[in-house]
Amino acid sequence: MKKMAFVAALALIFMSVGSVAFANEKDMAGAWQIAEPCAISQDAQDAFKEATKDLTGASYEALYVAATQVVSGTNYLFIAKQTLVTAQPKTTVVKLIIYKAIGKNAEIKNDSIVPLL
Repeated sequence: MKKMAFVAALALIFMSVGSVAFANEKDMAGAWQIAEPCAISQDAQDAFKEATKDLTGASYEALYVAATQVVSGTNYLFIAKQTLVTAQPKTTVVKLIIYKAIGKNAEIKNDSIVPLL
C-alpha cells in the first residue's frame, strides 16, 4: 500500500513538472533515471505482454501496476516505460490501462496511453 501511494505521488509530481529529460547514460547530470520494475503479478504481466506485443512505433516495459479494477474481467492501470522506435530513441514514462476480459485477449483501452513526464 505504501508503495502504491508513493508511485501515485511520484506520478503527480512528474505530471506537474512538465517536460523532463532522460539520460541514455547513467552519469548524465540532471537527467532522470527510470527505476527498475517492481514486482508485478503473473496475470498482470501476461495481460501487459498480450496487449502490447503487436504495437508499432514504440516498445513498452511495465514498471508497476498502480491499481486494478474487477469488472467483467480486469482493468490494470500500469505505469510503464515507453521507448519510441526512432533513429534516436526517446524514452519516457506513461500510464496506460489494459483490459483483460475473461477468456479473451487483453487490450489497451482507447486513449489510455498518457505521458507522465
